[in-house]
Amino acid sequence: KQWYQRRVRGVFLILVAPDDFNWFDQQKIIDELWEVYGIRSLKMTYEEFMREGKVDGDRRYWVKGSEVAIIYFRTHWNESHYTTEEHWEARLKMEKSRAIVVPNIRHQVLNLKLFQQAFLKPGVVERYLNAEDSSKVRT
Repeated sequence: KQWYQRRVRGVFLILVAPDDFNWFDQQKIIDELWEVYGIRSLKMTYEEFMREGKVDGDRRYWVKGSEVAIIYFRTHWNESHYTTEEHWEARLKMEKSRAIVVPNIRHQVLNLKLFQQAFLKPGVVERYLNAEDSSKVRT
């Protein structure tokens, strides 16, 4: 709590799908953040965030008059969710901003089937890791 309050007085933003039905577990997070830590939360769809979110000259992301401290993805988990160039541009803006993005693009990309399939090919992992670490990954 103290780290968060010293760092920024921003909001915790949950990005959800338009037809999201996981309302209860998200509300638990929102309630806990407010009741225990005094952290405000917002919940928006990716498209709402694309329309309403703005990055200032200090790379701070703003939405509805509040700075966004943390962007928590509950949607856009795979490449099929990014249907337009604007989706990718919005994600790039998030990653370049000062907001903490969970998960960040590096972690998310590693979970894409395309990358998982590429790393399954013989020699790919070995190209980046030594023999001992490669064998640990392969087992």
